[in-house]
Amino acid sequence: MPDQRTWVGQIPNKDMALAAPKRKQRRAKDLYLLVLLAGVGGLVFYGMRENLRDGRLTRGKSALLTFEQVSAEGRKTIPGKGFERQLFWRIGGDELGFDLAQWDSYLRSGAQYLAIPLTESKDVTLAIDHVWERGPKTHTLLAREPGRRHSGAILVVHDGAVAGSIFFLDENRHFQLRSAGPGRVTIREADPSDQRLDCGIVSNRNDRVPISGPVVPLVVGYDAAARTSAGGVAGIEAMILASVDGLNLALKNSEVEMSMRLVATVEAAGLEELEQWRSRQEGTMGVWVTGNRRVPASTEVLLACRLADMGAPKHGMIHHWGHFMGAGHAADDVGQWEGEAHAWRFRSPTGVRLSTIMAQEASWGPRILWFSDPQLSFQGVPIGRSQGVQGRTRTADPALQQRHAADPEWSAANATVLRALTKS
Repeated sequence: MPDQRTWVGQIPNKDMALAAPKRKQRRAKDLYLLVLLAGVGGLVFYGMRENLRDGRLTRGKSALLTFEQVSAEGRKTIPGKGFERQLFWRIGGDELGFDLAQWDSYLRSGAQYLAIPLTESKDVTLAIDHVWERGPKTHTLLAREPGRRHSGAILVVHDGAVAGSIFFLDENRHFQLRSAGPGRVTIREADPSDQRLDCGIVSNRNDRVPISGPVVPLVVGYDAAARTSAGGVAGIEAMILASVDGLNLALKNSEVEMSMRLVATVEAAGLEELEQWRSRQEGTMGVWVTGNRRVPASTEVLLACRLADMGAPKHGMIHHWGHFMGAGHAADDVGQWEGEAHAWRFRSPTGVRLSTIMAQEASWGPRILWFSDPQLSFQGVPIGRSQGVQGRTRTADPALQQRHAADPEWSAANATVLRALTKS
């Protein structure tokens, strides 16, 4: 995972760290006023407030929580520094304990390393590259295992809940973390053979998506089934934050000057109710997350995805968002929309088979958080192909080479489609 300090300073999103509520004297009452967000009709969201009596964030109607922008600096780590206490430990089965009481001490310590049990026989010590602060109770950690170029992690600690992914691309192993209530986390290894995404629910209508600048406001709604599966309100919010962070990381990696700014999360009965929230905010895009197996079709400005597809290895919200903006699958994937730029599958310098984020069939290799572009490279290997370019390269998927040879008008450059949106 690359160092993101430059990103935090450059990307206009600043959503990568949500607004930190200003601290005042600790008193047993709510400290925050309502936040007025300008929009059509003037919608009032209940702001992020901290109830100091129980140390939990309080939310408005329908569990509404709003997020603002915060300082771009984030927390700095001290290279090589560990932490004297164990923050995560195995309880039994796939359940971990999490010492929430020591979390603030860990952050203040500047420790770079964080140990997490993955299985009964394997622990991992992560090196933290960066921490984004989203207020005193919300942090995202970008990390990797030292010495492993194909490792990475996106972890969110939000209002006592933990969610995110730890992945080892060279072994095609992906561990998903979800909240199991205060002080408890479930960690499960994803089935590496189950990485195909059902993309029939997504419509390519990037001309209808409200884009008025490089920063696109985003409202994410979820249903009761998603909230239950994610371990509660804070749990589903943490999973959403991890996906939004992953999306913005993919955009940064791909040098796309666009970012999604999370405005609010809310529990809604369905797409229609979420649309009522979204429509009152001019230029806002909406995402619907469901814990059910069946997913309603996406609309012009609302993108739908399954909770089960979020996080590594599927990265479903990011993948479907790419379709929503006009990016297509790899050239030989099923259900390809003709005329679009495509994803790319390739080998790293050490021979690890990988796919860019928009590849549908992941049997070739796991997805990386990059959109395809022949002008970009991953560990020195180009991750796309230009339109009309002839010839073969030993680093690419042979099936893609054949498909491109048959129709050289097709390119593998998802990122160029996304960049065009910011200039339209």
